[in-house]
Amino acid sequence: TDKDASIDSSLLNICQPASSSTSGGGDGTSTQQMPNPITTAAATATSSSVVSKVKIADPEWLAHHPLHLRRLVRAAAGRNTTLLLMPAGMARRKENTTTHSPKQDVIRWKIELRFHLQTSSTLPLSSVATGDATADNSDSLPCSMVTIFVDGIQESNKLSDILSAQLDVNPEGKNREARSKLRSMASMPRTSLRILTKVLPCPASRPAYTELGSGSSVADALRGLTVVEYPVFEIVKEADLDHFPRKIEEISGAD
Repeated sequence: TDKDASIDSSLLNICQPASSSTSGGGDGTSTQQMPNPITTAAATATSSSVVSKVKIADPEWLAHHPLHLRRLVRAAAGRNTTLLLMPAGMARRKENTTTHSPKQDVIRWKIELRFHLQTSSTLPLSSVATGDATADNSDSLPCSMVTIFVDGIQESNKLSDILSAQLDVNPEGKNREARSKLRSMASMPRTSLRILTKVLPCPASRPAYTELGSGSSVADALRGLTVVEYPVFEIVKEADLDHFPRKIEEISGAD
């Protein structure tokens, strides 16, 4: 099963074996992904109306998927998001409930939310960055990270609203179980929480993250990014940001 696998460059090769390649750099860690023809063509269009009229041959990896999934990948490409699908039968493929409505031209995403609760004082940096610090999410045990999956999230929804649905008091008590696991974050000012997502492709041993604005819509947050099946958002306390190296820091520091 791929359920517990890290989403890194090796998984990208599984998703699109015929249209991507990896090459080791001098230190053996660099990874290069071949351009996705759907995303490349969409990026050259000057408006959404032009994108919808562009006819692009599906890459070989995508041609094996049914029509509704090919349409979903094309719709994501029209929003400058590279969506990669795993082969049928793999856990992440089975779990993905993301859909695209052709008539409304709306994507409704499945989203994985990872709330990092005890990063700074109890866990080593390497464990946090690589995702090895996941603990049992049961109510009876202390946990370092709580993972919550939400389905049918419309792409126009703001990230702040998605978090509020888990952290704020719901009059009907629909999120009581989630809030009980997220007590330490639910009591914090929202301005002290940051939303990150991993930049793909990246080596599993050297992950890099980009910070997303809480006021951004899902569509805007995913613009220019690569997603394997569905987005994964890391919710981190501001004090713990150093545990999640941002890609912008590596770029600005390179001469």
